[in-house]
Amino acid sequence: MTAFIVLHIFEILLWAAFYRWLCFPLWESAFYFSTSSYATVGYGDIVLPQMWRTLGPLESIIGVLMCGLSASFLFAIVSRLVDRETKLSREPAKLSLPKSPSEPRTCSRNNVTGPQSQKLFLSRVWARRCLVASVNAKISMRTSFW
Repeated sequence: MTAFIVLHIFEILLWAAFYRWLCFPLWESAFYFSTSSYATVGYGDIVLPQMWRTLGPLESIIGVLMCGLSASFLFAIVSRLVDRETKLSREPAKLSLPKSPSEPRTCSRNNVTGPQSQKLFLSRVWARRCLVASVNAKISMRTSFW
């Protein structure tokens, strides 16, 4: 998530450098105009020279597309994580408890031994509960909307 924000700020800075080079005398006004255009706010208190006027709307379109691309990428990551978790939750995990205190705990799905296997098992249980709660919340939102 932080990487996306840094990349957006980097693109805003690239636009600001171009505006500073050709349109504005100060970095402050170039960065301000670039940020307001990229975020599609477009206050209009600072305007580009007549020759470069079409760059403001172009930066706004690019800003909207880049924010949409970032949102769709994050959605794809979350979808893959949910799919992987549902696949893992369908196959049962065999957590074998030790017969004696000196014998390590094992989880057959991941070949993890010791106390980490119990943490892994509990984290999967917690993740499944969160997934079920979020799906139930989405279903209730859809039914309450209609």
